[in-house]
Amino acid sequence: MKIRHNSPERRARANQGRDRAFAAGMEWGGHHWQIDASSRAAIASRALRLMLDPGITTVEWRNQGNTEVRLSREQFQQLALAVDAHCEQIQRHCWSQKDATP
Repeated sequence: MKIRHNSPERRARANQGRDRAFAAGMEWGGHHWQIDASSRAAIASRALRLMLDPGITTVEWRNQGNTEVRLSREQFQQLALAVDAHCEQIQRHCWSQKDATP
């Protein structure tokens, strides 16, 4: 008997939904931000740099509309945390869709 709730098709649909959610980006601080894989990596990298270099007081970052936004060090750290939390929520939803029974 084939287990339907863990089928390749169900996993593929869940992954497609996850990918659409990442591609849609997220709202934060009055701006729409990209959260695709490369954007997440760049945001995490800059957040790490802020931790290592206390002399950085502002960060200029482009939002999804390709507009440069100036953020304080604290604002950028808050953005990085918000992106991480939002992406974790997307991933957990994807997992729940894969694990759900029909």
